[in-house]
Amino acid sequence: MSTMESSQNDVGIFLKTTSYNVLLQIAFRSLTFFVNAILLHLIPISLLGVVNVRLMLLYGTVYYFSREPFRRSCLQREENSLRIQTINVIPAVSFCLSLLCTFIWVFLLRDPSEDTSTKYYGISACIYALSTVIETFAEPLCIIAQNLKQFHVKMTFEAIQMIIRQFFSLLLVYFFPNLSLLAFAFGMIVSSSAYAVLYYLYFLNGFYKPKDRQVNEPHEQNAVSVFPQFSKGFDSETLTLVYGFWKHGMIKQFLTEGVFDVVSNLGSLVARIVLAPLEENAYIYFSQHLIRGMPVKAQPKALFEEFAIVHDTFSNLLKLVSLIGLTSVVFGQAYSYPLLKLYGGRSLIIASGPSLLRIHKLWLFYFCLVFLFSAVLLCQLFGSIGFIMANCINMIFRVVYSCWFIARFYRGKDSSLSCALWNIIPSFHILSVMLISLFATSISSVIFCCDGFFNTTAHIVIGGLLFALLFGSVYNSEPQLIIFAKKFMIKSKQEKIICKVEIQLEITMTDAKLLAASGVPAYNPHEKISDGTTLVACEFEHGVMIAADTRTSSGTLVVSRVSNKISPLSEYICCMRSGSSADTQAVADIAKYQISVYEMEHKCSIPVSIAAEIFRSICYRYRNDITAGIIVCGWDSVNGGQIYSIPISGMIMKQCWTAGGSGSVYAIGYLDTNFKPNMTEEEAKNFIQKALAIAITRDGSSGGCIRLCSITEKGMEHSLIPADQVADLLKSA
Repeated sequence: MSTMESSQNDVGIFLKTTSYNVLLQIAFRSLTFFVNAILLHLIPISLLGVVNVRLMLLYGTVYYFSREPFRRSCLQREENSLRIQTINVIPAVSFCLSLLCTFIWVFLLRDPSEDTSTKYYGISACIYALSTVIETFAEPLCIIAQNLKQFHVKMTFEAIQMIIRQFFSLLLVYFFPNLSLLAFAFGMIVSSSAYAVLYYLYFLNGFYKPKDRQVNEPHEQNAVSVFPQFSKGFDSETLTLVYGFWKHGMIKQFLTEGVFDVVSNLGSLVARIVLAPLEENAYIYFSQHLIRGMPVKAQPKALFEEFAIVHDTFSNLLKLVSLIGLTSVVFGQAYSYPLLKLYGGRSLIIASGPSLLRIHKLWLFYFCLVFLFSAVLLCQLFGSIGFIMANCINMIFRVVYSCWFIARFYRGKDSSLSCALWNIIPSFHILSVMLISLFATSISSVIFCCDGFFNTTAHIVIGGLLFALLFGSVYNSEPQLIIFAKKFMIKSKQEKIICKVEIQLEITMTDAKLLAASGVPAYNPHEKISDGTTLVACEFEHGVMIAADTRTSSGTLVVSRVSNKISPLSEYICCMRSGSSADTQAVADIAKYQISVYEMEHKCSIPVSIAAEIFRSICYRYRNDITAGIIVCGWDSVNGGQIYSIPISGMIMKQCWTAGGSGSVYAIGYLDTNFKPNMTEEEAKNFIQKALAIAITRDGSSGGCIRLCSITEKGMEHSLIPADQVADLLKSA
């Protein structure tokens, strides 16, 4: 598979994975919020606060420092055994950190067990720490699965883990309220154990192996290999990256960590559901398509074509996250109060909850680099709101730094690739609609919000209409972004079509085997019927000239004398087919569909090389089941006229001239002897038709008329030489 094709496929995988991840996040975050809403009415707020602040902070701190540096460092384009040894030490790191953090949480921090509603704090803290250690035993397998592009594994197992944790916690709280903190601790350790067991079962049963390759790498043989083998050593470069990410995470964690439970969860709802999965999958995608630490101009030349796709993906992602963040800011101001009231009741709106949530919405537009003095100063001045304000200020600094880093990364490259940062700014039309929506929802909040069913409903309806208006403006003003967002659906449709073809081929082969086993002679088109044809093509000064005979034969029978073996694929590309008629027509139909999808996505003509790669991919994938030889010819603005020959084996060759079919053996000698580079169109036409006439007179399966097609910048021009004039062409040959 070519680099370009691989990168395009990875974009589809990235978009599909992100989309499914977002849907799962919506479903399971909704479950989490639903469970928390029930818990708010079953247990004291102080107990829920200890769980979501103290215990979850312990869990998150240990898990973050033991997992995140390794995950960021080991998700790379290249793979080696020493890097695998590096990720194998994650459980050991987690164990050491859990001991340290548990000691701090239990003996150095204030014991919340003084409140009678928060019993068993020490035991619960130990169980939460143990849960992180259990989960990190599966982390090496998680990293390996993501490097193998098995993204659905992590997504599925984390969803199952979340369901188990919420179910057990709610069940124990409801039936055994005296357990206090232990109810949540038991739910955590059961879900963590299930998470680790699922990963080991997945790898031990070999489900991770891709279908299209033989996997025999050390880290892919069995799940036992995830235990560290210190005698093999470690990758020094990876360890340096781990240390760097660990230092960055240390600063970030200690300067930004703070949980406001319900307000934080609701305020970061969009970030958790949409932006977090988007960021995670984007990191995996870019880490596997760019060399870490190199600016654009230093990236290998072999990645140049791939980088164009990476740049397009990056530009659209910037626009997407910008629109998501601004939309959250616009609608978050007017709908903080009703959302909190609906979710947690009046206990969350009588204090500063709505104000916290409104200010928290600004967090969605930034990604933070936090400074401790800002939090301390603003908390003293504004109370709890000051913490969110500090985060917003600190995130502005991170945005500035990120912009500087991106500009430095693109420095020295083509100016067309240096404008990605401008995609952060939406169009004037969208900004106008956002300002109108912000103004209208603010007025609606003053008039209708939020006492009484009628007032609340009216307020929500107004917001829904304005959101629909904003979505419509984005749809009309950002067509490239819409195409980018829809790309995974189109690719899914392509995969379904190819899957249907594959299933049909498997059914046909199975039927043939059953018939043979029962003694009934099975119909095999590849053995019983042989097709004949002659196809020739050559490049000339301004394009390509192609020709084919019109006879279709079936064994000793002539099925058709006027068939057309030249199949147009687009305005500037066509293919010629030899082999089984049914097979070649099916391949051409599938490829033509994929070419039309490409041109619809990119709003330009497909390059000839990519069209040829589409044919090569299909022919190679089904090389054992179909008989199809293809010649792809065309013109594009980059490389002019081009010819690609794809024989039955599924390989691909770019040639100045080529011949295919049963009559090609008679034409090759003439083509090789008389071909001249940079021929005129008339010279190429005479050259091609003479070569085809020689083959027709000697090959019994070729015959009929000669169909000619010239492909240049002006498009395709077809012509026909009748059968009775073919012999006259040989007089001058």
